[in-house]
Amino acid sequence: SSLEGFDEDSQWAPYIRTFADPITPILWPDEQREALLTGSEALTLARDKQESAVAAWQAMQGTIAAAPDKFPPTVFNEAVFLRVLCCVLARSVYLPGAECFALVPVADLARRRCQAPDAAAL
Repeated sequence: SSLEGFDEDSQWAPYIRTFADPITPILWPDEQREALLTGSEALTLARDKQESAVAAWQAMQGTIAAAPDKFPPTVFNEAVFLRVLCCVLARSVYLPGAECFALVPVADLARRRCQAPDAAAL
């Protein structure tokens, strides 16, 4: 679940509750990627994104491991980091004026609503 380790009292809890675990080849085992994506550019892209995400985790892992009281290993670990990163990437929008991707809840919710018009009102 995307709420693992998340503070339910946070002002962001209602928005975070709308997140679903991402379905992405970045999180698939390489054998599954190979079986389903061979011959596609998506295979290389998924592998590259996964390697980049693992490298990002490894870059901060030492700092996180040094403070287990602040960063419990059951919540702050590579598997959860990869899943949450993919979730954030799936929900972010590009802001041309700032030339960056960001979580913009109103834009994200409007986009999600347009993608699933039969969804219950949030």
